[in-house]
Amino acid sequence: MHTSNDLTVDIDNKLIFVRKKLFLCFLGGNLYFQYNYSVGRVLSSNTLFWL
Repeated sequence: MHTSNDLTVDIDNKLIFVRKKLFLCFLGGNLYFQYNYSVGRVLSSNTLFWL
């Protein structure tokens, strides 16, 4: 049987885990977007150059 203290610790751990996951997803998405943006910019400037 869970005591209320164990339960709150369990919930806290789950929240921390979810927050870390969300943060990593946000960070990854941000880096991915920036990378794509810079690559896209280089590609578009190259195509303009070749036109």
